[in-house]
Amino acid sequence: MIKIKFSHKYGKMPLFFENYRTYLIAVSVIDLTKLPEEFLKYDTRYFESKKEKFFKLNFKKAIILTLYSIREDVGLRFETVWTTIRRWTKKKEEYYKKHIGEEVKIIVKPKPKTL
Repeated sequence: MIKIKFSHKYGKMPLFFENYRTYLIAVSVIDLTKLPEEFLKYDTRYFESKKEKFFKLNFKKAIILTLYSIREDVGLRFETVWTTIRRWTKKKEEYYKKHIGEEVKIIVKPKPKTL
């Protein structure tokens, strides 16, 4: 199982994502300047100390990973499709493409604060 790491819990993530099985379903290479501002806000929005913030994307060429998450609980089924933007490299593109259809582990590990 591959891991996808995040430095924050983002608004786009399923609530209680830890209880979901998540699969990588698509990998797209894109020029970020072609995306609507609303999509960039959706993808980069998080909260810190109850303040809305947006992760800064300081690159132009990107990979968009499309993820499908599912949770079954007491006869109910919860499903969601969501995305994440990653800096493009040929190596990353090849890596993610070879794992399409596989289950992934979502890890949120905040970066340590510096003094």
